[in-house]
Amino acid sequence: MSDKSMQTILYSIPIHYEENERGELKRLQILFVCFIQVNDENGYRDSCAYIPVDIDFSQKIMIIKAWNRNGVIEQYRADVLTDKIRKIMSLSFGVKIKNFMIQHKQVLYNMSKGLVDHVYYSIPAFSQISKLQEHIDDFEQLVLNELPIVNVSNNENGKKVIPHGVMEFSDEIKKAIERLAISDYFFDRSYNEIWNMGIDAIIARIKFNDRENILTSLSGEDSEKPIFCTKTFMYLKKSMEDAKLVERLWVVKNRSKGTLNIRYDATEDEYLGILIRSGIRYTEDDLKAILEIYKNYESATAKAITNNNKRCVG
Repeated sequence: MSDKSMQTILYSIPIHYEENERGELKRLQILFVCFIQVNDENGYRDSCAYIPVDIDFSQKIMIIKAWNRNGVIEQYRADVLTDKIRKIMSLSFGVKIKNFMIQHKQVLYNMSKGLVDHVYYSIPAFSQISKLQEHIDDFEQLVLNELPIVNVSNNENGKKVIPHGVMEFSDEIKKAIERLAISDYFFDRSYNEIWNMGIDAIIARIKFNDRENILTSLSGEDSEKPIFCTKTFMYLKKSMEDAKLVERLWVVKNRSKGTLNIRYDATEDEYLGILIRSGIRYTEDDLKAILEIYKNYESATAKAITNNNKRCVG
């Protein structure tokens, strides 16, 4: 093994910086050159990986970009290199990293809910379901009055209710009607028609922990059907809504030239990972659009948390 393998990060080069009107640094871009080893048809060989780091001090964001090359041995994979660079930025450059804790998981939940609701409420029948709430309540009362259900009590209005630990019956009825509206809409349509509904991004896969700490990973039941049209997702949607935390979210984004397959990863507390499927050409504008989707939901999530904290204090 080459002696260079003992030193993974070979050197760093400042390639761009910007100052504000007071002469303070507001943006810094650094290129790290890293030693790697690749295993190909000729065996192991030494090579280099170039990893740019972009720090925006005004927005308090540090972006580290890396490419997963084929054949790179495990200890030099992109995630290993970026982790080392993140530590170097903290120890040598004094960059303080604030943990997301669970906030990025909350953002991914809100993103998933927003993207799903955008599709659902574009379906005419789905958007009319709220008008049936009185009929749903009446049906619930009919069932509870006619069947010898054991765990039933009367509320202050004299209506029969079931404890939440048994079942949220009214909500389950509503979810069944939602499944009817969605399944009916896509029954004889191509799922590609989704892009004609004014949608620019859809969920391809999702991973979350429910309140019982059961890790659930959902994807389409076949290669064509989007996740939000599957029976499994519609059945487990309530569990996700209760947890309000999503660990990983796979999104397909529409663009003028094909689609982008993106994975937002909030499994680590210290950072958000964004992965673009290999083999897809993308531009800086595509990357900005991918970040913009997250930032929009991040801003809305932060505002909701602030408002909730004010209500708790008040």
